[in-house]
Amino acid sequence: MKYLPIIALMLLACGSKRTLMQETAQVSPAPMWVESKPISSLYYIGIGKSRKSSSDHALLAKRSALADLASEIEVSVDAQSVLYTLEHDDRFDERFSEVVFLNTKLDLEGFEAYDAYETKDEYWVYYKLNKARYAEIVAERKRLAIELADGHLSQALKAFERADAVMAAHHSIESLTALEHCWGEVNSSPNFDNLGLKAIDLLSRLRADLDIGMPLSTIVLDETNGFVRQVHGELKYGDTVLQPIPVLLKHEDETQKFEGSKFQFTLKPSLSQTSELLVIIDPFFAEREKRRSRSFDFLDELLKPIEHRVMVSTKFPSISLAVIQGREGDLLRQNRELEASIVNQLADVGIRADGNGKNRFEILVMATTRDAGLSMGQQVAYTKAIITLKDNELNEVRSKFVINEVKGVHRDMENAELVSLKKLKQKFDKNFLEALIGGLF
Repeated sequence: MKYLPIIALMLLACGSKRTLMQETAQVSPAPMWVESKPISSLYYIGIGKSRKSSSDHALLAKRSALADLASEIEVSVDAQSVLYTLEHDDRFDERFSEVVFLNTKLDLEGFEAYDAYETKDEYWVYYKLNKARYAEIVAERKRLAIELADGHLSQALKAFERADAVMAAHHSIESLTALEHCWGEVNSSPNFDNLGLKAIDLLSRLRADLDIGMPLSTIVLDETNGFVRQVHGELKYGDTVLQPIPVLLKHEDETQKFEGSKFQFTLKPSLSQTSELLVIIDPFFAEREKRRSRSFDFLDELLKPIEHRVMVSTKFPSISLAVIQGREGDLLRQNRELEASIVNQLADVGIRADGNGKNRFEILVMATTRDAGLSMGQQVAYTKAIITLKDNELNEVRSKFVINEVKGVHRDMENAELVSLKKLKQKFDKNFLEALIGGLF
């Protein structure tokens, strides 16, 4: 028993020595690459570290090291690289250069973990990438990209020759996509530059060379064509008719859709003397949707729907106007106030109306008021109007329509009639004019 204190002291001393040795091992000197990042002519080098408080500290350190390594690889856009020398439109190359700098990502291959070091709180890793090996990888990747892009460009040109705009656009974009991961590199290869420029040029030609086969000058609607014009179109590239494609035509509130290479549209007068026929051809719809999330913003202008605008001018003739009004059973007389209201409405859309009765087209408005008796101690009057549209040259009624009774209430019948006439004037609105123009012309 007398030796127990001595044994205890020996054990305590051994334990203290072991703890001291462990602590000494944990704070062993850090490698030189931790203190100062090495510089090498043969390797790209990346140093990364992370806090060990994270459960995936090793992965975080690796990512940090590879990011550091990538920063050593000079990423620049050569002044002669694809799209950068576009002469078609400065907007394209400006937007492309922005896209490159914002979206360049190095696809690193061939790197290796060279060393690691850790302390109680931190974990360090050392990665390196042989410069010569990386240059070989990049060159091979570019060769394959050029080969793939060339194949798609060939398909795009063949599609263009057979006037298949949809497939020509598709393969042009696929050609650019094949080159995409090389955009952020110094691309000194003439093939690389030419392929990109040719793909862009073909997309431009798909827009610029499209012939819609219809007059692009102003189309006139007047008495010589009966205020109706049939517009026909056929989509072509040169003499080759386009493969079926969606076509949309719009004029005022009317819209027609076609699926094919031919289309037609019947133009009629509207409430405007000058209007616009819009023809929309969209061979790029599928590609726009497909590339929406990719870095192709610089192609936005080229991939917009193709639009052709044709001005439509309506030359309305002068018309005769007669407005008569009175109570049922009484003699109908000219109502100048109601007539003036209609004249002003017509003038707003470019139609001159007068009361000489010598014009080819004539409008006759006959308004009659009936006494509806008393209601709640008030006099009630109802007024309706019959509008007749005539072609005096052909001696025929072109159209006739009715404005239903409108109600007027007042203490006496005369004012009740005036109230209903005031409400009737409000009926000579846009809907009235549309019916009038549609029926007369």
